[in-house]
Amino acid sequence: MVDIDMRTRIDFQVAAFYNKLGKWFIRECSICNYPLCYVFSPCFEYVGFDKGCNCSLPRNSNFNIAECSWSDLANYYNMQTDPEYIKKMDEFWGFE
Repeated sequence: MVDIDMRTRIDFQVAAFYNKLGKWFIRECSICNYPLCYVFSPCFEYVGFDKGCNCSLPRNSNFNIAECSWSDLANYYNMQTDPEYIKKMDEFWGFE
């Protein structure tokens, strides 16, 4: 098990603001390879999840951005155990 500090929603909001981040790509759709990502509002109040490939949505659906919270994003980060993936995430967010 990897010993990492637990990150909070505030850690991510501050990092997104200071690093001027607009999206965080986390993986590709296993069906169509669409890049799935978290997206941030211009003032970083809100975060959503872009699942825009429509592979998992009902036909004719226009709801590609799922509402989520900064806490959801922090939970995604905090549940990771692969040291290499954690290193990549830390590089993206500017965590040292």
